[in-house]
Amino acid sequence: MRLRCVGRYVNDPRGIAYSVGETFDVDPALLAFLMADAPGCFEPAGPESKAINAPPADKAIKAPDKAK
Repeated sequence: MRLRCVGRYVNDPRGIAYSVGETFDVDPALLAFLMADAPGCFEPAGPESKAINAPPADKAIKAPDKAK
């Protein structure tokens, strides 16, 4: 699973530190620890936006197809 850090997180005893905006992979054990320790600092990271999700570059209104 991928997580995104939304608040600075540091855990010195475990040697873990994440800065805001950082996206990283976690295993189930680390996920359970982070959600128990600081649930407000992390959120699931969705897929990166792709070009197919972007609006078309040409936003001009096209003429309708001619009637047959």
